[in-house]
Amino acid sequence: MCRQEHLRCLSGNFGIFAIMKLLVTIMFFFMFAQSLLSQTLKEYFIYCNPDDFDYIYLNYEEDIYVPISLKYNGVIIDNAEMRIRGDGSRALPKKSLKVKLNGTTFSDGISTFNFNAEYEDKSYIQQYVTSRIFKEAGHYCFNTEHVRLYLNDVFLGLYLSVENMDEDFLTANGLDADGTLYKASVDGSSLSIYDNVYYHWESKADDQNFDDLIEFINLLNNTSDEDYYEFANTVLDYDKMVNIIAVNLLLRNYSTYYHNYFMYHDINNSQKWTMLPWDLDKMFLYYEYTYPYHHTSKYWAPDNPYLERAIICDPIFEDIKLRVDELHNSLINNNYITGIIDSLEIVLEQSVIEDNTDNIQDVAEWHTKIQSGKSAFDVRYNNLVYQFNNYARSFNVHRTDELYELGEDIKLVWHSTEDPNGLSLTYSVYYGANMDLDNPATTVITNVTDTSYTIPGNLSEGKYYWKIVAKTSAYSIEGFDNYNFFYVISDIPSIVINEIFYKSDDVFNSGDWVELYNNSLTEVDLSNWTFQDENDDNTFVIPEGTIIAPNDYLVLCNNYQLFNYCFPNVENVIGDMTFGFDSKGELLRLKHREGNLIDYVMYDSKSPWPVFPNGYGYSLELISPDSDNALPENWQSSWVNFGTPGRENSNEDSIEDDLSNFPQYLICYPNPFSDLTNIGYFINKSVEVEILICNSKGQKIASLKNGVETVGIHKFECDLRYLKNGTYFIQMICNQELTKTIKIVKI
Repeated sequence: MCRQEHLRCLSGNFGIFAIMKLLVTIMFFFMFAQSLLSQTLKEYFIYCNPDDFDYIYLNYEEDIYVPISLKYNGVIIDNAEMRIRGDGSRALPKKSLKVKLNGTTFSDGISTFNFNAEYEDKSYIQQYVTSRIFKEAGHYCFNTEHVRLYLNDVFLGLYLSVENMDEDFLTANGLDADGTLYKASVDGSSLSIYDNVYYHWESKADDQNFDDLIEFINLLNNTSDEDYYEFANTVLDYDKMVNIIAVNLLLRNYSTYYHNYFMYHDINNSQKWTMLPWDLDKMFLYYEYTYPYHHTSKYWAPDNPYLERAIICDPIFEDIKLRVDELHNSLINNNYITGIIDSLEIVLEQSVIEDNTDNIQDVAEWHTKIQSGKSAFDVRYNNLVYQFNNYARSFNVHRTDELYELGEDIKLVWHSTEDPNGLSLTYSVYYGANMDLDNPATTVITNVTDTSYTIPGNLSEGKYYWKIVAKTSAYSIEGFDNYNFFYVISDIPSIVINEIFYKSDDVFNSGDWVELYNNSLTEVDLSNWTFQDENDDNTFVIPEGTIIAPNDYLVLCNNYQLFNYCFPNVENVIGDMTFGFDSKGELLRLKHREGNLIDYVMYDSKSPWPVFPNGYGYSLELISPDSDNALPENWQSSWVNFGTPGRENSNEDSIEDDLSNFPQYLICYPNPFSDLTNIGYFINKSVEVEILICNSKGQKIASLKNGVETVGIHKFECDLRYLKNGTYFIQMICNQELTKTIKIVKI
């Protein structure tokens, strides 16, 4: 064979070899990609009754758990349950799921899974990237990982598994699990003076005690500007505060300040508070990169002082800007995060293609969204620096009084701010009856050069909102806090919550009631005033024509029939409220017909509040209507059993005389019963009492109690297992006269 032919042969063989090698490489890459996919994305298999799954999907607003089995890595756990989770996302077609393992766990030890659908995030990456960046930035944050879910062995979709925020999370992050953890659970959870902690916040502790959060919110809002830097270093974990604000600014995390975060209080060690992020699916691909670095209030949510007061405080703001530079140079920049996104794109693509329940038209749309994330960080940093150097800072706006009389002038006052480049700056005053002040009905006063403005006293009765905006020729900046309102009313009444009966004794059940007192010298028309507990949906409207005379009382009850039976002589009472009061304590509120808050009490059932009103037959009484009824030391347990509804509160000298007006009472509980039951009775004077049990014909079977009893409530346990099942009667005989008879049933 000649040299040329030999070379051609070798060349041909080499070509075949190259093609074969290429095919092997392609096959290996495909197998590697499949292997990478299976190794990176965990797969969870949910098994449940299809009707159960359909049911929770149809009833997505309710936290309904259905029984399931969960399989992972070949291991099946049968004792599990699942429900729909989330807030506004519940209404979306693809729903997030919460799974609880009741007992046994997989090898990772996780007992609660939050499987997020990420329906509104077409990239699937915002929450994953953001949570990872938080942790790499040195902040406490939950773990996330993408997973594949199957329902009854059919692929359900691509989900993001999000670590639960609980005691296990605290322990895993080196935090004291006995510290208090609160979730900002609804829109408007802004740490502002307007927060109703019982509505806006959720306690992760069993006792649901919000005392430290209430105190913290008060300090956060009312510490003076001069003392705020010291407050931030003493009460807050200062470094963590600066860090989370800087990370949020760079990642455009703006839902945090009115929702979607936790507050942790290290009550046993440092005593400091730390903000923890949560629900990070609306970040760098959701908000514009030009979004302001401060977070002014909206008509539906107040400003958050955790952010705003930090920006207004000079040394804190300087530390925030330094931290923004550090984070951008090391971590939150296009180059670093592009590497994370590139790896995600490879791993997630096949699952995105297979998922038919998400909000993505096709994989090309997803790739486009993914690509946009790679350039989201440098442009944001550059814009932040521009804002820092060229925009005036936010400024404090003084809160007005809540109530003004008709014809009274209303003075608005605020602090000044300046443009860093010397641009001319003026203020605009907005006020009106519409909560959203950006509407044509709002009165706008422009070109105000002073830091105050007086609204003339010509406003009609009603509720008004106002805000201050600083303006230059290039931009505008709203003041902190612009969630301001006041009421103009024809009278400023002095009605106080004076007595609360929140848990009846088993014997003397009058239902729940509250007493109002007119602590003024003029009568007050209470028509269409409202009384509420901590739930805004629990609202009782006081009927038209209800007048309370000077120094007089009015009782609101939740069951007029029960109340009237126990207090037949009390006439200044109205009902029925459709709700009762929590025996663990809660917020009670009285509002004027125009909506302004007249009085409120956040009572509790444990010290330092009096404890005897909690089921022992006593009411919670205000010691003096002139005292601050928000303070527990100004309340006492009533000296009189059952309280003093509709009249002056009791004192030590009134015990014996007051009880003589109450009807005698006899009760058996539980009823029907099996073996053991309780007999309770009330007598209004000292007498000889005999308690008998009789058969269905009225014939005496046994004497259960016999002797002289003092005034008050008495109760004892009865062992009646010797009786046959059937109907019997309990009789109370006082001084040898039959006074009460009740029917009981043994089963």
